Amino acid sequence: MFEITHPWFFVLAPILLALVWIWYREGSQYAEVKFSNTRAFKNIYSPAFEIFKKGMFLLKTSVVMLMVLGLVGMRWGLEETKIHKEGIDIILAVDVSTSMLAEDFQKNKKRVNRLEIAKSVIKDFIRERADDRIGIVVFAGRAYTLCPLTLDHDVTNTFLDRAEVGLIEDGTAIGSGLISSIKRLKDKKGESQIIVLLTDGINNAGEVEPRKAAKIAKSLGIKVYTIGTGSMGPVPYPTRDPWGRTRYQNVIFELNEESLTEIAAITGGQYFRATNTKELRNIYDEIDKMEKSKVEQNAFYNYRELYVLPISAALVLMLLENILRATRFRTVP
Repeated sequence: MFEITHPWFFVLAPILLALVWIWYREGSQYAEVKFSNTRAFKNIYSPAFEIFKKGMFLLKTSVVMLMVLGLVGMRWGLEETKIHKEGIDIILAVDVSTSMLAEDFQKNKKRVNRLEIAKSVIKDFIRERADDRIGIVVFAGRAYTLCPLTLDHDVTNTFLDRAEVGLIEDGTAIGSGLISSIKRLKDKKGESQIIVLLTDGINNAGEVEPRKAAKIAKSLGIKVYTIGTGSMGPVPYPTRDPWGRTRYQNVIFELNEESLTEIAAITGGQYFRATNTKELRNIYDEIDKMEKSKVEQNAFYNYRELYVLPISAALVLMLLENILRATRFRTVP
């Protein structure tokens, strides 16, 4: 992108050109000296000499115009950068109860547990939210903040990797997970605040009812999206035999979809159901599209300054003029 930063210097051009014209006119006035015989001077004057002498005026004019071009601040934009305003504040609330060890999902054609696939999909979601502050709350029998809100998503992903079953006493305290998430959002000033809560069970722990927590979120303008994950019916669940070997047994885990739907509805969010990896990815993709922040971007450029070119050319022409004036076109007062 080409740009002129000081265009008002163009007003100097006619003024300087007028001064050059006055200088030229005064320099063209010759003193009169009388000689009795001019034969000694007949080889000095030639029409070509007069033409070249008038060319000195054009040389001086070119110097002036090039100097003006240098002063107006011409520059060429090389690279655009952007400044972003603060976007959405997002808390990702993740269930880490023992039921999340059920292996009813697949990744790269291999069976994996619910928590592992959830972490993989959440990382993809985080990657698409460069302008948003994201934090993580985990819950089982109680809830705690795994990662506070931050724009440093590498840090967010590092803490997400540490989310494991067994970090907290077992249970599913959905209400407590919501309250912990709300505490992390209530004093923030992002464009909006949302909670994305993922669970595979029913609320059976904690001191706060999910419905009450949802009403608190609504009063603070926090929107909650809920995700119920896990296959219907019996699912393979790993256990240990007396010799420490992993064995699988089919287990049925209950999911209270009615409660999750109510939580989302109260806060103006939406409930989603994921029974396989593709559905879970699609859910986070859909939430990503629904909750885009209206980020204002101010464009700035890294510039290459071009004033050096006309200034350098002007200096070269000025040097040439002085050399010619001191040699071939030298005049005697």
